Amino acid sequence: MAGVFTLPIHMSSAITTQIDLMEIIAGSTTSFDILGWEFGQSSEIGDANEEELFYNLIRVTGSPTTGSGGQTPTFAPTVGSGSPATTAKTGNTVNLTGGTQVELKSFPWNTRQNALYVPTPDTVIRIAAGTRLVLKLAKTPAHSITSINGYVDIAELE
Repeated sequence: MAGVFTLPIHMSSAITTQIDLMEIIAGSTTSFDILGWEFGQSSEIGDANEEELFYNLIRVTGSPTTGSGGQTPTFAPTVGSGSPATTAKTGNTVNLTGGTQVELKSFPWNTRQNALYVPTPDTVIRIAAGTRLVLKLAKTPAHSITSINGYVDIAELE
């Protein structure tokens, strides 16, 4: 293992459409494993604002057009040191298009609780060098969400 890294997620723009929550791009010669993520919202609190949304985990190969309108946070090392070859974008309001997209998983998200994903060792998802992983909000929120925070952890492989 080359290193373990965490990516902080801080989205504070109004989310009223189906966005790419995150897009993680493996380096051209480095693959990575998803170790897990957790995120939640803090702007839509109370019974009247509770929603059941869905998000999809999509592997993208080929030559896609990256999304835009979001942020480019930086991974921080949690085991090892240095900077990863893997990069990321969060909160893209214009979704990634093109390439070959394969849905790996679909998750429900009750916005009253955090969305947590921690795979078992047998179900870890490995993303090959030069490949993208997109976590796409697949249902339009009924209420504007203005604050999503959390993290995603990855392990880069040698």
